[in-house]
Amino acid sequence: MKKFILLFAFILANLLGSVQNIFSSPIVDYEIKQVADFQISDGAKSFDGITFKDSVNGVALIRNQDYEFYIFRTSNAGDSWEFISEIDIYDRWVMKGIAPPAVTGISCYGDFICITTQPYLALFGPQPPADTGVYMMSYDFGETWEVNNFPEKLLLNYPQFDESGNLYILGTNWDFRKKTSTRKGIFKFSKTNNSWEEIPLPTIQDSSYIYNLRIYNDKEYNFNVNLYQKVQEDSLISIIYNYHTLNSGITWNSFEIPFKNISIKHTSKNVAWIPLFEITEVNDSTIKQDLFLINTKDGWISWNKINIGSFITKSDAERIYLASFIYYDDDNIWLNYSGGRQYITNNGGKDWIEFPKFESSIMQLTPNAGYY
Repeated sequence: MKKFILLFAFILANLLGSVQNIFSSPIVDYEIKQVADFQISDGAKSFDGITFKDSVNGVALIRNQDYEFYIFRTSNAGDSWEFISEIDIYDRWVMKGIAPPAVTGISCYGDFICITTQPYLALFGPQPPADTGVYMMSYDFGETWEVNNFPEKLLLNYPQFDESGNLYILGTNWDFRKKTSTRKGIFKFSKTNNSWEEIPLPTIQDSSYIYNLRIYNDKEYNFNVNLYQKVQEDSLISIIYNYHTLNSGITWNSFEIPFKNISIKHTSKNVAWIPLFEITEVNDSTIKQDLFLINTKDGWISWNKINIGSFITKSDAERIYLASFIYYDDDNIWLNYSGGRQYITNNGGKDWIEFPKFESSIMQLTPNAGYY
């Protein structure tokens, strides 16, 4: 019997989460074991990301309360981790009275690692940056680091590599409160010239932002645009568009996703998922909350609705929402809902099992070579 194995990493007593996928048939069993204890002495910690360059070699990024980054590395598929380096950025921001950055992404290609950040302004979400966008690079798989300023003051996100090892990131000056972005760009890094090249983009309205950047090779890219439109004086709707290029941005094709006010998740080029929930009143004090996924496997030519689960709660109870959508491929998906409700499938949503609740307020799940 093949088992679904949950591999857990701990910061002191706090559960973080790591998972190994070994699926070939619907999940019938699983076991839980601890795989790491990231001991850091300096106050509060958070788990900011993890990336694997192959099935056994990975790097984890841990941050303490002073926004110092600690790098841990595994060479045995996550069974053990060792501290290898530290990125001290405290003097760069905190000592100058500037809000330190938040990590937005980590990715690697061989020994080349890139970490992107944006200014850490929690109130109402990220605002246009007061400091230039900052990215961190390592060319020796985390042993030494460069902390670099991006040429423009942009929020940086979605670092990823094509099959040749070229690095791409997304940069915008999105203002969450005003729902505007006057600068948007996809940037390609040249190690030879140590410089950034901007990919041509189509004309995109200021009242929209770009997200879900996906790089398939050095010519084919894909991203989504969320366009906000006012329907009443104090009411907005969001319309989602999909953009796709086959020639490095010289020309782009686009179409509107047939659902509004949604968040879209992609697991591959033509496979995407939309989390939804519906609320019906049972009586004056009770409601029923139904969780669904809309799934397409042909690039929105067709789609189907998948029922995840139903809950009876009090009318004034907090609405259930999807906190994390984690995937390894089109078949292996982990849904982490508010309140600790978690579901997993290994056959593209045909079957789901519910996990025990994890007692952790800092759990963050990130897919890397089959590990979460």
